[in-house]
Amino acid sequence: MTDKLLSAADLAQMRVDLEAYTLPDTCIILSVTTAADGEGGMTETWGTATASIACRMTAQGGGKSDVAVSLEPYSTSILTIPQSGTVTAGDRIVHNGYTYAVTAVDDDSSWLTCKRATLEWVE
Repeated sequence: MTDKLLSAADLAQMRVDLEAYTLPDTCIILSVTTAADGEGGMTETWGTATASIACRMTAQGGGKSDVAVSLEPYSTSILTIPQSGTVTAGDRIVHNGYTYAVTAVDDDSSWLTCKRATLEWVE
């Protein structure tokens, strides 16, 4: 018997299966553009980078952190999307009406079937 590596076709089928069985939701990926405001500052405009992408959101934790003189709530989640999707740190994700900031992306090439991003709840 000979050991075989996965073929490109096998890997492609695994990615299709992953999307069909383990990415039950959809989300929107937003990216930011900045422009000078004419007074020395910048304005941000958020636009849709990907209108609807298969995903899974997994809550990781939450709590309250000290900000100035008040406690601010926070929530951390993991977003899983298809390997073919594009998401970068600094993007935002809209899922079920909530907005999250992408704080990190796992681009490890050994994670061949999907991409994972760490998110923090914005509003």
